[in-house]
Amino acid sequence: MTVESGYFTSRLDIKMFLSAHHLRQIWRNHILGYSMKHKGDVDIIHHVHIYPEHNEHFHKYAIPEYRALLTEKGNESFKTITYENYFDMLDCYRDKEEVSNWVKYLRKRYLGVE
Repeated sequence: MTVESGYFTSRLDIKMFLSAHHLRQIWRNHILGYSMKHKGDVDIIHHVHIYPEHNEHFHKYAIPEYRALLTEKGNESFKTITYENYFDMLDCYRDKEEVSNWVKYLRKRYLGVE
């Protein structure tokens, strides 16, 4: 699936994921999406990786390193957003009480913010 997807450059050696623990789950989720598309379960996939803004591991290392492995097609299907930006976007719908309560819950759970 990795090769067939066309998401990765030819220099990718799939064995790297045996030791590249910081990239393995990102790759697995991305390929799962492609596999679902390939099987016909979905028409379009976007792997959206959500992470905390201050997580330097993802921001400075994992995401740039992963993107360097991707072709243009792979980059088009791989999206990233921080929890903070995602929750701010959800705030646009806070006029509905259930959405407001849900956003409060998510901020508390993932960011520890009351």
